[in-house]
Amino acid sequence: MKMNDLLHRFLRKVYTLLFLHQWKEIIMPIDPGRINKILIIRNDNIGDVVCTTPFIENLRKAFPKAFLSILVCRLTEDVVQGNPDLDHVYVYDKSKHGRYQSVWVAWWKQYQVLQEIRREQFDLVLGVRLVFTVSQAWMAFYSRAKWRIGRIPGPKEKKFAFFYTHFIPVPDHPKHEIERTLDFLEPLDVKKGPARLFFPLTSEAEDHVSHFLEEKGLQEKHPLIGIHLTSRPEVGKTWADDRYADLLRTLKNRGDFDVVFSYGPDQTETAQRILQALNFPQPHFLSSDLKKFAAYARALDLLVTVDGGPMHIGAALGTPMVALFGKADLLEWAPWGEGHLVLGKGNACDNISVEDVLAALELQLERSKKNIRIQNPGVRSQNEAKTQNRI
Repeated sequence: MKMNDLLHRFLRKVYTLLFLHQWKEIIMPIDPGRINKILIIRNDNIGDVVCTTPFIENLRKAFPKAFLSILVCRLTEDVVQGNPDLDHVYVYDKSKHGRYQSVWVAWWKQYQVLQEIRREQFDLVLGVRLVFTVSQAWMAFYSRAKWRIGRIPGPKEKKFAFFYTHFIPVPDHPKHEIERTLDFLEPLDVKKGPARLFFPLTSEAEDHVSHFLEEKGLQEKHPLIGIHLTSRPEVGKTWADDRYADLLRTLKNRGDFDVVFSYGPDQTETAQRILQALNFPQPHFLSSDLKKFAAYARALDLLVTVDGGPMHIGAALGTPMVALFGKADLLEWAPWGEGHLVLGKGNACDNISVEDVLAALELQLERSKKNIRIQNPGVRSQNEAKTQNRI
């Protein structure tokens, strides 16, 4: 069958579902006793998915025998692959991420994933997000699950309200993203348990990092500090290149700890500019994927980074941090758990000086002597997760 014919069939099915199916559905009250298959849809960014892991753990405890799955985009797959609470991970590629040359091909691949989900016949689908989005709600609707929970749509999206059967109001006051995801337990009459972040490490990634540290002579000689360059540039959420260079130069003159400069594949060019501005060889680590970054973050005694996915991964591994914030709300997005210092001055990270970061580093180095990582109640240990591995 030709691609055009397949797309025509797909679009025709979309039309039928949108305009003919909506008024036929009879919405039934949620019966937790009849929920055997559950799908979580979390198709946004890395930090958002990391912040969903406490919700996943709570949902698993409430439905220990259910088939529990999640749908994420390719960008965040590493966050949930290997999570012991999940039976299956569905992954799709967003057209804007450019894996496929044609948008039509990306849509077709997404359609195939949605068809696979639909065949599974889920009882419950949860579109977990801060606000209603048509794309996420559509995915939930297409599953044909009996119960579909999502955010209340705004005035412009009201015509798509039928995509969900039950709704979670948008909070009317600032709450951390982790607490907002736990709100999705309420329609299920589930009592909220501990909110603990989790990121599944792999032995391959840990071996990769161990080899890097050994090669650089950084094995347990001194406390290890990581300076991580953001991989998602946004207005107000980036720190100037020259400040990274100034920070690295200043730390070079200290002899009581070692420093690694790290960056993701999307920031290689920027990282090379910063490294070239230095007059000394600076150990640097390219975190080519999230699993490797997580293993690297776990090996650190202290991580310095800006608000974003890497910050939340570090928090999930219990690594104490100095986190630089710009426009994001600290109450909603600060690193979860104890032992972190958050710096914020107005709506831009660039308002934070090198001196501010150095002062925070000094305080964190003093704190690190108290083993805050071990005492952190906001983190689920790797050993505990391994004993509960269901995969």
